[in-house]
Amino acid sequence: MNTNQYVIVRPDHLFLLYRQSVGLVNSGPPRIFEDLSPNLKLPAGFPLTLTIYPLGTPPLSYQWQFIGANLTNSSRIAGAQTQSLTVAPAFSGDVGTYRVIVTNSLGSATSIVCSMTVGRDAFSAAAGWTRNGNATPVTNNSVKLTDGNGGEASSLFLNYPQYVGAFLASFIYQDVGGGGADGCAFVLHNAPPGPSALGGGGGSLGCNGISPSLAVEFNIYSSYGAGMAVRPNSQTGPPYAGTGSVNLAGGHPIGVSLFYNGAILSATLTDTVTHATFATNTAVNIPALLGTDIAYVGLTGADGGIASTQVITNFQFASLASLTVGTTGTNTVVTWPNSVSGFVLQRTLAPGAPWLAVTDSVVLDSAGNNAVTIPPQTGARFFRLATP
Repeated sequence: MNTNQYVIVRPDHLFLLYRQSVGLVNSGPPRIFEDLSPNLKLPAGFPLTLTIYPLGTPPLSYQWQFIGANLTNSSRIAGAQTQSLTVAPAFSGDVGTYRVIVTNSLGSATSIVCSMTVGRDAFSAAAGWTRNGNATPVTNNSVKLTDGNGGEASSLFLNYPQYVGAFLASFIYQDVGGGGADGCAFVLHNAPPGPSALGGGGGSLGCNGISPSLAVEFNIYSSYGAGMAVRPNSQTGPPYAGTGSVNLAGGHPIGVSLFYNGAILSATLTDTVTHATFATNTAVNIPALLGTDIAYVGLTGADGGIASTQVITNFQFASLASLTVGTTGTNTVVTWPNSVSGFVLQRTLAPGAPWLAVTDSVVLDSAGNNAVTIPPQTGARFFRLATP
């Protein structure tokens, strides 16, 4: 018997499909082998991609629909008549139901309806992260990178790349009980594994081997000297710069605050028990180092022969994007980098007044930036980017 094997690869699935004779599977009226998910939640500003895998006698034609109406290609919509639909970026106006009708000369088939909503999963939600190695599930905005058993390596990355041209990040780090090893790192990267990236254990801090990347490393191994370092491509090992009266390995919860303004990465450490502080600045061009201004954001940690229990709590990350406001004739044009995802444009008429989402269409301008053209209005207007 002649058996052919077909492999369909998706980021979250691997399907193996067999047929026993040529023409058996790909004949007849359309059928949908891999259908749409019935529900999908997407951070605002990220691309929406929907794909089905049909079977049937070719040629097959496709028509995607949004809330029952046929879609056509536009500056943000691609693939309206193919098996994969993309809406990029997707905003609140794209919330609704999607389906596709597949047709050939023998009939048609309609996919299930995908109900898409827009909104960002909280950074404390386990669904928003990919955990690797020994990282525990994220609960109550807390995760253990190492759990006291030794010889561990862990990483935890947000599932969607973030804009890192400028940002704020903060979290609380604790070497529970003190005197452990080896440490943790705040990591930005564009390595091929994406949110599944994981480096080596022990002195590799769970990040060595992830490249291209930038790592803010916190070492607690006494033989290397407790301290920190900011390094390209997650290179690890001594020396680590001391952190003054803030003892990373002392067992106290340490508040970590990071601010990047596009040229300088500032780090401030605060011992939440003694209130001692330490601050340092590092000149670095993060987009040049990573090759882009978007990256996977997360944390890594490891221990070796000396075990530790390392806990991260209250992690927060916020991209800082600059808006540009100009005019075209009598219209106002607001632009921001296309690589800034996960935000919606809002406006208000006066300080203290409510911020409302701008519902005008977002398009790409000639420079590749997101652009919104707003008709003339009387009085002042203020704009900002905000997470939904």
